[in-house]
Amino acid sequence: MRNYVYVFIGGAAGGLMRAMAVKAEDPFSFGGMDNTIFLINIAGAFLLGMFLSGTAMLQAMTPGVHLGIAVGFFGSFTTFSTLTMEAVGLLQTGSLVQMASYVVFSCMAGLLAAGLGFWTGSGKCGQRFNWFPLKTAERGLTGNKPIQAAVPVTADEMEED
Repeated sequence: MRNYVYVFIGGAAGGLMRAMAVKAEDPFSFGGMDNTIFLINIAGAFLLGMFLSGTAMLQAMTPGVHLGIAVGFFGSFTTFSTLTMEAVGLLQTGSLVQMASYVVFSCMAGLLAAGLGFWTGSGKCGQRFNWFPLKTAERGLTGNKPIQAAVPVTADEMEED
């Protein structure tokens, strides 16, 4: 039950941060469109990748706190639902090309940002450039499970105090 509290607190903090960024007086606009949500999602993808790879390597925090940050905070700070609603809004105005560009560019930039964050957080930054997939054996992980190892809590463990 305690893990749910951590996720709740992290979610409240992440949602509040996103709401504050969206309500900022100087929105980031490009091409006649406010890109604040786009920038939040890209920054969140980078920071989440960095957090997951860094904590997987260090394993220095409790599973509840880890869930609170990774699932709660970053889950509510970044928002796929708002991205899709902005895409629907563009579609409703007849901007099919702009809508398609926004969705494709958001997904591609998000993947790139997450990969760069994961690479940076793993300690690869500054060494010889070595892109995805990260060599998980260097961190004591096996197989292709860096994300699963970064969030080491099962559904049964969520119920434990």
